[in-house]
Amino acid sequence: MQIEWKDTLEVGSLLLDTHHKKMVELINDFCFACLENTCHDKHRANVLAYEAVRYSKEHFSTEEKLMLLFEYPKYADHKKEHQLLIDKLFIQIDRLNKGENFNVSDLIEYAGQWTEKHIDGCDKAMMDFFMAALRARKSEERML
Repeated sequence: MQIEWKDTLEVGSLLLDTHHKKMVELINDFCFACLENTCHDKHRANVLAYEAVRYSKEHFSTEEKLMLLFEYPKYADHKKEHQLLIDKLFIQIDRLNKGENFNVSDLIEYAGQWTEKHIDGCDKAMMDFFMAALRARKSEERML
């Protein structure tokens, strides 16, 4: 069981699409390790989990900088969506560190649904806004 990447999730930005694929890969690595019962090695599980969080935060920071640059009107809502995933991952890390059981299948399902919904909805809308802004800017430049 893993999060499946679909080409239909591509947003049309090589940078962002590469980031999205890497995030899915890292979350899958963490979940796969847990499903194999290698999460009993807390250090390995923590390394995988924190790498997924670190990379996700790095990606989200890139998106958020672009949103500010383009003065994206849905910036605050989009940023809240990012925090939802980070919070969920930290909850799982906390459970792992406390030795509590957690349902890896639930995490995979949540992350998969979040990824598909977020990229297909929020990120594609954001990219549409960016592209429209670039087209408008290019049109204005031709008028000068």
